Amino acid sequence: MARSTTTASPPLPDTTLGRTRNRKGKLLPSTITLAFWRVRRTWGLLFVTGLGMIAAVMIVCTVPLYSEVAMTAGLRGVLSATPQNADIVVQSTTEQLSTRTINSVTNTLNQEFQTHLGPYLGPSHFSIETPVSSVYTLQANNSLKASDDQVQFVSVPIDQATQHATLAKGNFPRELSRADLAGGTLPAIDVAITPQEAAQLHAGVGSLITTKLAYVQIPVKRVEKTLSLRVVGIFTPETQSTSFWHAHDFLPLSRGEGVRGSIYTLLISSNTMLYVFNQFNMDAQTQGLVLEEPFTLYWFYRFEASRVTIDDLDAMVAGVNTIQVDLPNNPALDQRPYIEKTQAALPADVLTQYLNRVPIARVPVFSLLALVVALVLFFVSMMADLLVDRQSDAVSILRSRGASRSQVFGAFVTQSFGLGLVAFIVGPLLALLLVSLIARQLLPASDQGALSIITSNPVSVALGLRWFALGTAAIAIIAMIISINRAPRSDVLAMRREAARAAHRPLWLRLNLDLVAATVMVVGYGFSVYLTSSGILDAQTRLLLLSPLTLLGSVFLLIACILLFLRGFPSLLNFGARLAGRNRGAAPMLALAQMARAPRQSIRMTLLLAFATAFAIFSLVFISSQSQRILDVSAFQGGADFSGPLASTSTLSDLGRQTRAYDHIRGVLSTSLGYTASLQAGDVLAIPIELRAVDAGTFARSAIWTSQDSSQPLDALMNQLISGREVALASNAVPAIVDSATVQALRLSPRSAFTLGATGSTGVIVTFVVVAEVQHIPTVSSSGQNGSASDYVPAGGVLVDYRTYATLYAQASKAQGGSGTIPLNHAWLRTRSDGASLANVRGTLSKGRLQLTPLYDRREALDALGHEPLYLDLLGVLAIGATTALFLALLGNLIASWLSARGRLTNFAVMRALGTTPRQVASVLTWEQSIIYTAAILLGVVFGALLSALVVPVLVFTGVPASGSASATSNGAFYVSQSVPPIQIIVSPWVGLALVAVVIICVVALGWMVRIVSRPSIGQTLRLNED
Repeated sequence: MARSTTTASPPLPDTTLGRTRNRKGKLLPSTITLAFWRVRRTWGLLFVTGLGMIAAVMIVCTVPLYSEVAMTAGLRGVLSATPQNADIVVQSTTEQLSTRTINSVTNTLNQEFQTHLGPYLGPSHFSIETPVSSVYTLQANNSLKASDDQVQFVSVPIDQATQHATLAKGNFPRELSRADLAGGTLPAIDVAITPQEAAQLHAGVGSLITTKLAYVQIPVKRVEKTLSLRVVGIFTPETQSTSFWHAHDFLPLSRGEGVRGSIYTLLISSNTMLYVFNQFNMDAQTQGLVLEEPFTLYWFYRFEASRVTIDDLDAMVAGVNTIQVDLPNNPALDQRPYIEKTQAALPADVLTQYLNRVPIARVPVFSLLALVVALVLFFVSMMADLLVDRQSDAVSILRSRGASRSQVFGAFVTQSFGLGLVAFIVGPLLALLLVSLIARQLLPASDQGALSIITSNPVSVALGLRWFALGTAAIAIIAMIISINRAPRSDVLAMRREAARAAHRPLWLRLNLDLVAATVMVVGYGFSVYLTSSGILDAQTRLLLLSPLTLLGSVFLLIACILLFLRGFPSLLNFGARLAGRNRGAAPMLALAQMARAPRQSIRMTLLLAFATAFAIFSLVFISSQSQRILDVSAFQGGADFSGPLASTSTLSDLGRQTRAYDHIRGVLSTSLGYTASLQAGDVLAIPIELRAVDAGTFARSAIWTSQDSSQPLDALMNQLISGREVALASNAVPAIVDSATVQALRLSPRSAFTLGATGSTGVIVTFVVVAEVQHIPTVSSSGQNGSASDYVPAGGVLVDYRTYATLYAQASKAQGGSGTIPLNHAWLRTRSDGASLANVRGTLSKGRLQLTPLYDRREALDALGHEPLYLDLLGVLAIGATTALFLALLGNLIASWLSARGRLTNFAVMRALGTTPRQVASVLTWEQSIIYTAAILLGVVFGALLSALVVPVLVFTGVPASGSASATSNGAFYVSQSVPPIQIIVSPWVGLALVAVVIICVVALGWMVRIVSRPSIGQTLRLNED
């Protein structure tokens, strides 16, 4: 008698399913019981599925949180780069110091700033600066005589000054009190000086300095007041506290060339100044008089970088703009003679520029997030499919034995909600840990203070991520519900029919979604091309729309390609099976026939591995292209290793001598000097054009040009300019190399002539003739869309020989009755790269007669761009998303392979029983999996190439260093720099290694599957079969 092969399912809950089907009160408990009952048998798949959901929630929470940390670090870096970026200065003048008025104005300003910017400001302070006055010496007859030296007072709150200075001797000046003035005689005023001032003044602690200040009533009366100053301390201001001292170094300053004596700056208490001059105001001699030379009053406020986050930027910009409007219209700030000419200097431009850059950086970040989350959700959906397949036998038996669809469906939904709840709780917590880990690895030490937004209140931060976590968990649950929706409709007969031959047409095939996706892709790309090339959008809007539109079009292109592949894949398998049937080997025919009958599992594995491969290729290409972008931009912006304007200009006759002076700097390989200027073309349109007049004999070996800039070598271009010197003098036209933007803007052609002149109607007009066209001229970020007057963007660039241009310019100027010349005002240097040479070059070019100011250092710019927080934001998101998505995709592929092999053990056992050898069974499986893996890798390469070609150019981000000459980039220039120079797509050598790694993983998975199907015996397999 045959032994039953059916494995009895564990008994259902005591409540009979048939009785609870229509009793709502008992439906929920039985559903939950059934869900927990199945957990014991599928905990492994549920664990992996939950891992995917947790990963999805973690990534969605990590990206905005890490972006906040990185962008906060960037904003704080900008505020800390220079004192001017964070300082707010309210300046006024006074002809009569009044404590009451000063206190009233201080309260008014404090209230205004606290109202609009209070949470972001550090300590404020008030300062008085006096004009210079002579130092008087006591003569033998007790009279005072003015010396050649002069002094000026700088007052600060002494309690704050002690935190920003080091005391060498004595004490800091103390504040006068009413008790000091009780006797009616003004005592000596405490002041402090620096060691350098003490040495030149021959003064020490206890020394007296005498000066005079005058009150006047022009032209009726003039009264001088004598001030005795006692040196009570010698101090040194801390160099890192320049923001407090506001450019005052308290060093002796020469009165000027040919003038004897020095100017000394004395530190004094602000309250003391107010007490002293209040006394003068009450003196009968000075009643109704004003100061002969007004004093300058300052109220200093400063953004405290540690208090600022990127979420505060909008409020900061709004507050600054409001204050700029309010202060000029406040009558309390105009009380002559006490307060007048009040003006405020706020870092509005710095904040606005950064505010405008943030959306440009966020677009690629969240575009990458969309790709990563889509891949992770596909993994979750696939694992849900595998979960249903793994339980299909048990579900079919349950349905055949009376379980209702709602009970089966509810059990799966309960499991989905349970996984979603775990992901909702765990995901944000893991995001906090992951962000801290990634930020500590990527952000430089100087920027890691931005992590305080997490560490200061992690619970609040985690709660702030709740909507991201809830939304992602909900989407993941919906994806699982869609995948498991078919489970309740299965019974034993349907399961067997579906396993033998797929008869169910997918929804996308019934709705022709592949054609819909292709249509959306075509419409999207057409709309994108129209918006970005029609010129109706400004540069910022074009950039904001270009990335998402391109990404959307690319995604729909991939979807269309995938669905077309799915439509044709069964036909390809059938065709392959017919071809294999003509050969003697049975293994390939059996493999292809089985895949053609039920292609669902093969397609699922193929797509998951293809997506993993494509995303790996895309990630590696993106990282390589982003790294190359930094190299290209750092070279393009300076045009050489070092460049910048000369501190002192010279003329054509000095060209050789000046060049040799720079060449003699240790570490310099070559120097080229020239002239740079902004000119205009066209009489009415006034098209802005950047001119670069270079020494053609030395420029080729000093400058950095790439194949992106010109298809012709720079040597050949310079030779054209040199050989055209004689012809230029004869034709009175300067040979010019123009970039493609100039050709379009001025509608030029080879050998065509055009004119350029200085801005305004009085400039000298010089004629040029086109001898060559290049794609770009380094240092010229040109665009067809001109910026505003305050946001200058040139329409093109022109490169000429300096000698030729200077000669013809002088001739043209002379013809117009002038004597204008073209000065040497710019230098380009190529240097060695060793540390000692670079240190010497940087030191020489930063000071002295060979100074370049501002100095552009390509290597420093390269390092700054590599650590720019907005760039690191993009890099961090890619690292987090790519690593997680690839790990889950490969894990899912391995699990799918394992389940596929386990699920077909019975089929292979039957083949063994019919006479097939284990080797032939392994050969059939090898053919199946080899076809799947080969198709997946080929599709992955194609999809990766498409994504890289279409998406990488619009996602690559060009940052701006927080400090240095390149940090002063305007908004218009920043937008242009996103595409100039052109973005290069770099295929990293790591792509080949990644493909090799994928192949190795496939081979390991194949070996694992072959081992699974080869080990069990026929009898063991049939006994364990559940049906």
